[in-house]
Amino acid sequence: MRVLKQKLQDVKKTNMTVSQTFSKRFEKILEKYNNRNDYTDVYEVFEELLKFKEELQAAIEEEKQLGLTEEEKAFFDVLGSDPDIKKLMEDEVLIQIAKDLAKTVKENRTHDWDKKAQAQARMRLEIKKVLRKYDYPPNNSRKRWKMCLSKRSCSA
Repeated sequence: MRVLKQKLQDVKKTNMTVSQTFSKRFEKILEKYNNRNDYTDVYEVFEELLKFKEELQAAIEEEKQLGLTEEEKAFFDVLGSDPDIKKLMEDEVLIQIAKDLAKTVKENRTHDWDKKAQAQARMRLEIKKVLRKYDYPPNNSRKRWKMCLSKRSCSA
């Protein structure tokens, strides 16, 4: 369990969306383990842990399958985390947006940009330009805008 917990910590550094999804599941598995009553409960928890490990590994390796870097994959996951957007936009478009966002962030990142208000405003402006270019989000979801502009997403 320690290894899985460490793996989740490593994922959290690069991809908040995947980290949040899997952290919630991991906590539920741990809770179930701590509240076990007999050997069958332990067996079920171990089966869940094995399944969890495989799914976490698949989520981590998905970036290679999509041809994305860690940063691009983090943006891709944020962009496509809303099922409505997944229905309205193809993965290829989301991949292109993610690549453009990662490039924009890299080009506009300055020393201490996350601490300086003016640098943050510039970063937000540049990110909004990329999102508008692709008419994202298609359903005008303000929540997606905020997630894409969040400091954690941009620091990926």
